[in-house]
Amino acid sequence: MTGAAALPGAAGLLQSPFAGADVCREAGLSLPDGAPRPVFDDDLWDFTQVVGLPRQLSEVSRRFDFAAITSDG
Repeated sequence: MTGAAALPGAAGLLQSPFAGADVCREAGLSLPDGAPRPVFDDDLWDFTQVVGLPRQLSEVSRRFDFAAITSDG
């Protein structure tokens, strides 16, 4: 598996090539008009309004919380 290389951003910091990308658009997921759209940089990706997900998939399983992930080894 290959990883995406980080690109230098403003002030010399490394920035992902996915910075600012609309997660649902990139994944081909449909949302109703006006629904909030998670972007790659968000700490929480909320897919609760994605059209076509199975009803048995609980709402808590439709939220990905990355805030707990740290850079500590």
